[in-house]
Amino acid sequence: MIIYSVTVSIENEVAEEWLQWMQENHIPAVMATGYFKGYTLQQVLEPVVDPDRINYNVLYEVENRETLEMYQQKAAPALQREHQQRYGENALAIRVIMDRLARG
Repeated sequence: MIIYSVTVSIENEVAEEWLQWMQENHIPAVMATGYFKGYTLQQVLEPVVDPDRINYNVLYEVENRETLEMYQQKAAPALQREHQQRYGENALAIRVIMDRLARG
């Protein structure tokens, strides 16, 4: 199982609206692409890097690298562009790809 991790550092002043938009619009749009099997959304509590920002993380589960690559080529550019246009420098995203080796 491949985990596509997206961590977003969002300015405090727009964090509440951003979180609502993520839950009601963005994450459902990502899931509607059909590439992912599931997701989890969490707030990063520590470390606190910048007190003027809140950090959130979404872990998307995808069957294999090939499926993730198809998502990145076909669906991700438009979804990421929408996020960038909406939040710009207020939201900084870091994307990481991991291979789940075991789960307890």
